[in-house]
Amino acid sequence: MVALIVIFTIFYLCQTNNLATKGYKIKNLEDKVAELREKNKKFELEIAELRSTERITKEVENLKMVSVARVEYLQADGTAVAMNR
Repeated sequence: MVALIVIFTIFYLCQTNNLATKGYKIKNLEDKVAELREKNKKFELEIAELRSTERITKEVENLKMVSVARVEYLQADGTAVAMNR
């Protein structure tokens, strides 16, 4: 009977230790998920700022680009875009 109690006690302690270890791992993973979500929000904000028309207009002025009045598209005669000679 004593041996059975000792075996159950050891089993209980192992299970408790295993659950505590997994709890710490889950907490660390949840913290990493929260951190990555925060970084993702910052990147989305940065993308929105970089795509804004105000920023693009400033870049056009900085690069001294000019607007085009008329656009003409060229049509290729064949299917090849480049030829190997």
